[in-house]
Amino acid sequence: MLGTTKALSHTIFLPRPAIESQKIYHLSGDSLVEMKRSNVRIPLDETSQKDHRELLNGDVQTNDLGSFPSDHAGFFLVISLGIWLVSRRIGLVAIGWTVFVILAGKLIQGAHAPIDIVAGGAVAITELSLLRFAAQSRLGHILDRLTLWSIKYGALSSAILFAVVFEISSTLIHVRQFLGLLAAVRRHIIIG
Repeated sequence: MLGTTKALSHTIFLPRPAIESQKIYHLSGDSLVEMKRSNVRIPLDETSQKDHRELLNGDVQTNDLGSFPSDHAGFFLVISLGIWLVSRRIGLVAIGWTVFVILAGKLIQGAHAPIDIVAGGAVAITELSLLRFAAQSRLGHILDRLTLWSIKYGALSSAILFAVVFEISSTLIHVRQFLGLLAAVRRHIIIG
């Protein structure tokens, strides 16, 4: 899922609304033309204010440049839709939390435009549908064996499930850091 949104973000460039709220020029023919500014209110929390001051000073983080499609929308919607497929009532709570807390917060912050969130949601629905089809048609026997294994080894499967849910809730930050460490070790071993 994250691979798809990252591939799309490298193909289609749309800056974050907070970036578009600043004076930006683009090349139109042979002349520079000022782009239309977005109207964004910067939240009053310390981190948002610090990021806004850095933006005004021209210190733009690489992650702030592109926002299409929203990784958060795809990531959290696929989780909440997966919960909804198992339990409609609990799934509705998860979807409501995702939409009204996580994604609305991204809109309010100026981190994403509505089109970013809709596109991230479309990626989530598409990939969840494909995964569900594959699970029903081709992976059914593997999933049945995995279920039996998790019942037989309840403590180990609970620990693994905890680690997976923890990483999902932190948007895989620890996994990405570990992969970065492995890449750095690999570079040093190959170069050294």
